[in-house]
Amino acid sequence: MPEAYNISKLSFARLHVGLILVALQKIRESISSEVTHAIGNRLILLLLLLLLLVLFLDKLLLLLLLVLFLDQLLLLLLLLLLLLVLFLDKLLLLLLLVLFLDKLLLLLVVVLVLFLDKLLLLLLLLLLLLLLLLLLLLLLLLVLVLFLDKLLLLLVVVLVLFLDKLLLLLLLLLLLLLLLLLLLGSLPEPTPAAAGGGTGSLPGPNPAACTGSLPGPTPAAGTASLPGQSPAVPVAAAAGGGGLPSPPLFAYELK
Repeated sequence: MPEAYNISKLSFARLHVGLILVALQKIRESISSEVTHAIGNRLILLLLLLLLLVLFLDKLLLLLLLVLFLDQLLLLLLLLLLLLVLFLDKLLLLLLLVLFLDKLLLLLVVVLVLFLDKLLLLLLLLLLLLLLLLLLLLLLLLVLVLFLDKLLLLLVVVLVLFLDKLLLLLLLLLLLLLLLLLLLGSLPEPTPAAAGGGTGSLPGPNPAACTGSLPGPTPAAGTASLPGQSPAVPVAAAAGGGGLPSPPLFAYELK
């Protein structure tokens, strides 16, 4: 009995050791599989990130530049819009030129084919005119070179002979101008009509208020004085009193 018990106990111990070994093997396998899966997942994620980086590297760099230089890009965009507004007609003309360049070239070729002889003739005429102008210029230079001393001598003779006449004519013109200015300055300025008390008299010496006598000296009663001559006897000042004699209105002297 004790031997059988010992055998069974030993087998039971072996069984426990085997179970423990199996459990440890399972634990190791599970741990290794989890680590392997984690490493594999991380490698896969890293590869995906590298692939995305390779595929979208230019886009990422562009996005980075956009974030860093957004204000400068906005300013550049505004400048481009301003240039577009300012030069829109030129851009449209350039666009039309690009679109219809072949037609324009064809038209130019047709014009050259049809009117080439006329254009060449016109060009030849222009060249002839240019040559004639050059010849005239050369002749003028030749005349100046040959007769420059004679022309200068003639100019000196004319100045010597007629310089006093020219100066006299200039002085006469200046005197006429001064006389004209004096005449314009001596003209009387028009004065407005004075508003008299109840009389619509013209500008000039005012007549007496209640008499219709003409302006001038009033002769004394009973005396015959010449016009423009002061009266012999002055007129009395007022009726009923011997006041001072009133002076005449205008004193004229006989010449």
